[in-house]
Amino acid sequence: MCPNLPRPFGGINKFKNLRQKGGVNSHIELRRLSDSVTQVLIKGVKMAKDLSQLLRDIVQKGASDLHLGAGTVPHMRLDGNLMPADNTTLDSVSVKNLVYSILTDDQKAKLERDKELDFAFTIEGVSRFRVNVFFQRGWLGAAIRALPF
Repeated sequence: MCPNLPRPFGGINKFKNLRQKGGVNSHIELRRLSDSVTQVLIKGVKMAKDLSQLLRDIVQKGASDLHLGAGTVPHMRLDGNLMPADNTTLDSVSVKNLVYSILTDDQKAKLERDKELDFAFTIEGVSRFRVNVFFQRGWLGAAIRALPF
């Protein structure tokens, strides 16, 4: 885990114990990525904002970047520090939906083929953005940098 990102209280064993006792709702999924890494996914959580609104918010706050990844909340880089840009934890489907919302069909095909994609786009009246989409440990992630006009 990145040291700047929040870790679940009690670690993965807390989720395993709750699941065994029936205390975890069906929207929590545990995925074993390796012998030492288990990912906690919170499924079916609706994003409070779409990608366009998240990007508008980071520009308004003066942040330089937006980072998206499964199992964590969206983060923005403000004055060199990562901080939450939204309070909703993203699952892998949410990240894919957010990223794919700004991709053309050709870009989607290239991403699936090459497992990475770099491109730029503009939100008129807001900013131009440089985007790096990638797969990390099998999950989609993105780093989006605001480029002022």
